Amino acid sequence: MFGNYGWGMMGGWGGMLVMLLFWVALILIIVWVVRAAIGTNSGSGSASNARAILDARYARGEITRKEYEQMKKDIGA
Repeated sequence: MFGNYGWGMMGGWGGMLVMLLFWVALILIIVWVVRAAIGTNSGSGSASNARAILDARYARGEITRKEYEQMKKDIGA
């Protein structure tokens, strides 16, 4: 009755390959959905993040106004 040990008509190696491909595809889809939800693919966040760091450094007095203005030009903000 279960001569193929549950692998059906695919055979031992064919069934394992299909199962492996299924799990790899499922994991890749989950990673893609999570990355899209988090928004790690957007490049605009890095420029605003750099500006926020620059503003904070200036507010703490770590850099002078001249350095602040130059760095602001450098990051394009």
